[in-house]
Amino acid sequence: MWGKAQSKVKNALAMVDKVQKYIDAAVWLAGIFVPRFFVNSSTMRVWVITGALSGGIVGYFVTTSRWGGKARTDCLKASKRYAIRAVFALVGLVFLFAVLKPEFVSKCAALITINELLLRIAFLPNLLAALLWGATVGLAVAAVTLHSKRLCTAAP
Repeated sequence: MWGKAQSKVKNALAMVDKVQKYIDAAVWLAGIFVPRFFVNSSTMRVWVITGALSGGIVGYFVTTSRWGGKARTDCLKASKRYAIRAVFALVGLVFLFAVLKPEFVSKCAALITINELLLRIAFLPNLLAALLWGATVGLAVAAVTLHSKRLCTAAP
């Protein structure tokens, strides 16, 4: 059982160029360490870092298993789509943090109910932040991984 899992991991790691692996690792590590600078709550920081860890790993392995051997042009198009989705997830995360700030909510009355809902259900802001940051990191890793020349073949 573990032999099959190890061989799948080795195959996924062998499908990507060495330079791309370093860039993936840099994106993944940035996703882990950046929240220390903009998340004040230690509980939310743990949730966000957990989301970054899982998002980066899932993004890498899903990308290599899904896009391995596909045409290079298809991989580059998918890379652009993943990068755009990562930006949208990041915008969603920034919006979530803005809604949690009382200064921002006081300027826009329509957001008061959203703020109250998020604060009433204790784990919801942490879960949403973890999911959004995990999606951001996972999609960014996927976008970088798809630029590997080893992963995608030349167009037929």
